[in-house]
Amino acid sequence: MSSIFFIVVANGIVYGLLRGLARNLANKNLIENPRGFS
Repeated sequence: MSSIFFIVVANGIVYGLLRGLARNLANKNLIENPRGFS
């Protein structure tokens, strides 16, 4: 039971990191190239 909980927590952390990284990349691209997004 604890192993399943650990997997869920690990997946949540990885998902959060990936989402944060994607958002940072999008913000960086938006700042460098504002016309890239319509």
